[in-house]
Amino acid sequence: METWTCNGQTDQQWMLNADGTITGVESGLCLDVTGGAGSAGSLVPRSTCNGGSSRRWTPA
Repeated sequence: METWTCNGQTDQQWMLNADGTITGVESGLCLDVTGGAGSAGSLVPRSTCNGGSSRRWTPA
């Protein structure tokens, strides 16, 4: 995984959807959680939106 300085490009923009998913504006991929939701060191990759619970987010 790589991190970049924020530059406002569409590949760094996200949409919070009504179903709780967060999708990349450019890629259309969902944010996902691997390694246990909410655990320290969890990875947050982008993956195909498939309705899985690891792709649904709830504001705290």
